[in-house]
Amino acid sequence: MAAKKNDQGVDYSELIDFLSKKFNDSREEIKEIISVLRSEIKEALKTKADKSDIENVRRELKSDINAVLTRINQTGNHVDDHRAEQLETRRKVDTHDKWITKAAPKIGVKIEE
Repeated sequence: MAAKKNDQGVDYSELIDFLSKKFNDSREEIKEIISVLRSEIKEALKTKADKSDIENVRRELKSDINAVLTRINQTGNHVDDHRAEQLETRRKVDTHDKWITKAAPKIGVKIEE
């Protein structure tokens, strides 16, 4: 797999793969919910369901969709946290690089670029 890097050269391959899997899992979950809903609606229509049966199916579907949306939101929060950690790590690496560049000549170490 080709590395996916941003303008600063940070490799986001692992993050992209993680998010891709999470979104694929969510998509599969939504497909399963829709499939269950279709079968429940077909069954309800066969038995001439009344309004309360349809309302129960609607409530269950709404609950399932809210669960999926919550999971997607949590994934987004994890992405934000991961990005913040990466930025902080990059800032620390840059600071350390500056310190090393300044200290190297004082201790007689030649730094190759």
